[in-house]
Amino acid sequence: MFTDQPVNRVWTGLLLVFFLAMSFLIGGTAQAQQVPPPPPVPDKPSQIKILLKERRDTLKKVVDHLMAQYKAGLIDFRSIVLAERDVLRATLDLGDNMAFRRNVLEEYLELAKHILKMTEDRFKAGQIPDVDVLQAKAFMLEVQIDLLRMDLPKPGK
Repeated sequence: MFTDQPVNRVWTGLLLVFFLAMSFLIGGTAQAQQVPPPPPVPDKPSQIKILLKERRDTLKKVVDHLMAQYKAGLIDFRSIVLAERDVLRATLDLGDNMAFRRNVLEEYLELAKHILKMTEDRFKAGQIPDVDVLQAKAFMLEVQIDLLRMDLPKPGK
């Protein structure tokens, strides 16, 4: 099959080099495909959104713990109001549009009304001081004001 002619040796050598190069290329490609790509790095807005959700969830847990302590008579109501306000603000920070913000405020208005009723009932039963009722009412009024402000025209528009 092979002759001792120089031309055939050159062509045979070139074919051999070509097949070796192709085997290296194909083998390298197969190895590269086996290595999983690095996980994508989230962009800054996605990172912010993740952290905002984590902050809100953490603050909700704070409220749950404080509420248990309040019911046990270990802390005053002011701590609950401040924590609920923090959760409200953290939840509002998650919103991208006015409809979301309105929905959050409406939900918190219902929560604030429930808290006010609960404190009024406990005050009437002699379990808490009247200042707790006043703080609950102030929180409810704050949420109502925020909700009404959404309907005001923006300055310069």
